[in-house]
Amino acid sequence: MRGLSEHTLLMNQIMGLCIKTQDWPSTLRDIGYRIELIEPSLINLEGKIVNPDVIFTSNRLLHSLIVDCKSGTIDKEQYEKYLKVERESLVEQAKVNVHNPRNLSIDVCFAGNNEKLMRSAEIVGCDLPILLFQDKLIVYNKFSKNELNSAFSEPIPLSNRPPVSLYPFGDEDNSSLIALYVFRSLFKRTLKGFDEHPIEDILQEIHPLWRYIEESKKKKIRNRVNGIIVVFGRKELKGYLSRVKKKPVWEVTKSLQAFGKVCDKIIDELETQSRIIDK
Repeated sequence: MRGLSEHTLLMNQIMGLCIKTQDWPSTLRDIGYRIELIEPSLINLEGKIVNPDVIFTSNRLLHSLIVDCKSGTIDKEQYEKYLKVERESLVEQAKVNVHNPRNLSIDVCFAGNNEKLMRSAEIVGCDLPILLFQDKLIVYNKFSKNELNSAFSEPIPLSNRPPVSLYPFGDEDNSSLIALYVFRSLFKRTLKGFDEHPIEDILQEIHPLWRYIEESKKKKIRNRVNGIIVVFGRKELKGYLSRVKKKPVWEVTKSLQAFGKVCDKIIDELETQSRIIDK
């Protein structure tokens, strides 16, 4: 989708490997992995924080895959912090759900879509697995699990239609993109007869994997969405929508038909880029 950041695209590409979607390989799902947590914060053995993008887990293999999506390069300090992430970080902090946590093993890997990532990996001496998404998915360096090495032993052809709806946006994405999703949701909810719109309900409808997103990241996304509605409330939605006192809920103050027409107009302006919001 237009306006989608490279980082968010990568998150969709990597999560697509764990979910059966049209025109995209489900390599991780096929060998038993599931999405465990999205955008968590972990503390390594040295007490330093790392912020991976996705954790995948296989209960059968007793293994978790910690993925950091890189639209740029690998930073040496970050790489060294990941080397100090151990099983305890996932079992005690991320609450990874497996039948035998004591025997859980882990791999940390990076995912990217340009050669800058590979050059930076060479510079910092990174020997962690790297998933490179281009016209094919190629994995460099070995995992600790033979099943993963076997699954990625050959380049995997990729279509030019990667999934983009698994993680539609994050808190750092373009405001116009976020607004488009929000107003499409508001319009659909209006057609269903809803006159109150809790931010949480809107985001659950937009984000199919909302329940997997770590709570502190959810809070940031809620704040972005609320802020965007406030911006439109000063002009286009003035008199149509108001915030319920002391609640993260917005209430329609005119007829649903009138509100729906305004939403439809805003959607059209966002789609044609005649209305652009600064980030």
